Amino acid sequence: MKKIVYVMKSFAVKAGVERVMSDKMNYLAGQGYEVVMVTYEQGQHPDAFPLHPAIRHLDLGVPFFPIMKYGLLKRLPKIRRLRQLFKARLQALLDAEQPDVLIVSTCSIKLMDIVLSAKTRARKMIESHAPCYAVKKSVYYQDRSFVKEDGRLDIRKLPEIMVEQIQKLKPVRVLSLEESLNIRKMDMQSEVLEFNDAFFSPKVFDSREVEITPYTYAIHHYQNSWFSPKAKAYYRTRAFFVKHFGLPFVRRAEKLLMPWKFRQ
Repeated sequence: MKKIVYVMKSFAVKAGVERVMSDKMNYLAGQGYEVVMVTYEQGQHPDAFPLHPAIRHLDLGVPFFPIMKYGLLKRLPKIRRLRQLFKARLQALLDAEQPDVLIVSTCSIKLMDIVLSAKTRARKMIESHAPCYAVKKSVYYQDRSFVKEDGRLDIRKLPEIMVEQIQKLKPVRVLSLEESLNIRKMDMQSEVLEFNDAFFSPKVFDSREVEITPYTYAIHHYQNSWFSPKAKAYYRTRAFFVKHFGLPFVRRAEKLLMPWKFRQ
């Protein structure tokens, strides 16, 4: 029986990633795989969604969010200590569990380097949960890297990988607005059809601006409802600077002021 370990920040928020992860883990457990979900900021919060009885949930107890209340100079050494603690506890868990597959989500991107460098015989995998339309409207994902075949990081967008694989079977075509409105009449056997952007995700993640069109069908709601007041104030300020100075400027400033966020 193969053992699969998922590493996630937490499983407490009723959101899209948690829903997808629970569906996948429940399916794998139902197929006979031994599934272990490892979190590090769960605390005493209940699970967001029901899990298969065979799934074990282990929490490392390394919460990073409380240090947001400290200033920059106090926060830096605390982050270093928490990263060291996370590394030690994760390694101890992997030594005890001896998994066959180790999966980390991009929701834990700040600790991905530690997970991927852990000493284990397990095959390491990365799950990207970046929404397609958010990726298209944000340059945040440009020039980022995940793991290449030689072990180096090479982050690729999930939609990019999906399109690449789908194109091996059928051509992919983005529909015009008029074609999208008449998609029921189109031939879906010879090619994969992608709806026009006017239908989806009118909210621009980085600037928080909403661009609703007469054809908007679904909105990816992202209000950081679980953030502390200080964190909310930070992201409101960030959105202001993105809107007026552009995301590249903000990213350069963040790399200068918060270099630990960009470690790989």
